Amino acid sequence: KGTLIMVEEPELGIHPPLLHALAELIRTMVAEYGCQFVFTTHSRVLVDEFRDEPDAILRFRRTDDGTVVERASDVPALLEALESSTPGDLLESNLFNAV
Repeated sequence: KGTLIMVEEPELGIHPPLLHALAELIRTMVAEYGCQFVFTTHSRVLVDEFRDEPDAILRFRRTDDGTVVERASDVPALLEALESSTPGDLLESNLFNAV
């Protein structure tokens, strides 16, 4: 309980159709064990699994004052973009960094 698990690009070792199962496993572990996951990804398939959970999508941006971490749900322009696009579209087009 309360464990933080960090994974870098889990899609590199998982066949794309199984990424849905990974997302479900993460949700189950969070619900049952109260742990947290942070993973980096360039996979539109994996990030799209969290389309309906903008609180679960974090954006890390480098600024002159250091790294800023924001939930997609806390960035109005991202929330607006997610109404007409998928997180994967925003990721592939680099719009996560543009707005």
